[in-house]
Amino acid sequence: MYTINNLPYLDLSSHVDLQGLELIEKDIIFGIVKSRGFISEGCANTKNCYDQAIPSLLMTQWKDYLQDPSNPNYQYYKELQFVVRDCLMFNRYVGKYQQMGQVLYLRNTVDNGRHGIWSKSYSDGCSDRPGYANFPALREWINNCKIFDEIGRILFFFNAPGEPHSIHKDTFTGHPDHFILINLNTDRKTVFVLDNDGTRHTLDSKVSVFDVRNYHGSEGKDFYSWTLRIDGIYNKEWAESIGIWDHFKPIGP
Repeated sequence: MYTINNLPYLDLSSHVDLQGLELIEKDIIFGIVKSRGFISEGCANTKNCYDQAIPSLLMTQWKDYLQDPSNPNYQYYKELQFVVRDCLMFNRYVGKYQQMGQVLYLRNTVDNGRHGIWSKSYSDGCSDRPGYANFPALREWINNCKIFDEIGRILFFFNAPGEPHSIHKDTFTGHPDHFILINLNTDRKTVFVLDNDGTRHTLDSKVSVFDVRNYHGSEGKDFYSWTLRIDGIYNKEWAESIGIWDHFKPIGP
């Protein structure tokens, strides 16, 4: 397991303006409502679907998986013209543990090739999406948070009540991502990271970071819930002040 300072995750609540964030919680939810037309099906490679009909996707790409004639759902994918988003939505209701959830991008990667797989961490590797205009207070908080030198991708993850998301890794090699994960209502949603023997470590903090080279996932509780992930390049002074700079290091090939 990739630990941070020998911990499975790091509680950042005392290292960010948590009070300022909590003060705009209703503004954030209002922005989500106004942006509902931009919410889409999520996607993640699974650790283990616990379903013999859906094999592990750890070492394959979605398009290769969907277009494999031996796949038990191949005929359905074919009729959906192998459109990944549509096929993932189909999977969501077929596989018992194949839920993908929903996402709302406020900023997402652009295909300029400049930063490659690290585009999500760079300001010029991402662009604002239409929904971001509905979050002026959140935008101000992010721009003033002093956590990042650059702001890259920003997105919400949504869980329905009792809905688990696929357990996955974000990357298998290279540097860990620079990001923070915001979960203002830990009583509504469980976020967890797994160690090497499968033990679950629940993120019991409102703002946290973990190493995305570990398997992780989330599960809705009794209510609808959201988390917000902000990617970027950490400000070195901020990262050094909490002792994480040596772990994360500068992002790049």
